[in-house]
Amino acid sequence: MSERDALKRLLDEKAGPEAQARLRARLEAGRSAAPLLKKLPGPQAGAAARVRARLAQPRPSRVWIGGVAMAAAALVALGVGLWPSEPAPLQQELAAAGELQASDTLRLRWQGQGALSGDEAAPRVQWDKGDLHLDLEPDQGVDLQVRTREASVAVLGTVFDVERDALGTRVSVERGKVRVDCERGADPVLTAGQSHTCAPVSAAAMVGRLKALGPVARAQIDAEVQGALELPDAQGAVRSELLALRLEAAFRDQDWAAVQRDALAYLEIGGPRQAEIREIAVQLAGRDGDCEQVRTLTRHVDNPSAVEQSEINACEG
Repeated sequence: MSERDALKRLLDEKAGPEAQARLRARLEAGRSAAPLLKKLPGPQAGAAARVRARLAQPRPSRVWIGGVAMAAAALVALGVGLWPSEPAPLQQELAAAGELQASDTLRLRWQGQGALSGDEAAPRVQWDKGDLHLDLEPDQGVDLQVRTREASVAVLGTVFDVERDALGTRVSVERGKVRVDCERGADPVLTAGQSHTCAPVSAAAMVGRLKALGPVARAQIDAEVQGALELPDAQGAVRSELLALRLEAAFRDQDWAAVQRDALAYLEIGGPRQAEIREIAVQLAGRDGDCEQVRTLTRHVDNPSAVEQSEINACEG
């Protein structure tokens, strides 16, 4: 007989209606009974652990039921209540820097901004920015979840870090296993020594990510810009800046066709880098002998740059 069935049987035989209702609700919700037994108060140190160990021992069905009944009788004799109270609620702002023993099974250390909620059986962390370190005691049936704007992290007994910055949300596992559900991209399961970054979910945030990346392969820049251009907020100045960032990568590779493509697309939208990018487009058009393009790009320019004026003169000569 399973632990769940034995406890149901014991309830029917020993407990009053209110206690029956409380435990049945827990069991039907799919929660293990072992973490509940851990919370049993008692006059002797280690009493709850001994009861859990007794319940965990495999027995033939009759002996198993008898063992549960004996354990319950022993607790009653000691003046210990069989059914514990509801899990203690958790409510804590995680601001600036700090460390917190949230429960017997969960410890947090942080530098940034977020909030802890839920209860000891199901802690919930909303993490907004900075570094968060979590240490959860394994095999205690605790349902820990961490949420950021880019990711949801589900955990069962592990030590891991969550870092949220301009690059997105990075999850690194020190011990155990976590499942990372990214809002965009892959949804990996990570084990010890592994990490994964969930990219931002807005085009504006992707601009910040691309600027923070530093030198990376052009293929990565092209892929990330293309993905960002497909996001709903990739409009106006945000869209033109994404095009400028892709143009810069093409310029470094001297891919002039790609540079001219993004330069012309940028100029159609407009933006704070208008003069700089127009000069590049005019110079490339002049190099290709496309005087019509040179004239189109400079027609409404009151004060052309020296480079632009040179291309205009070459076309007029």
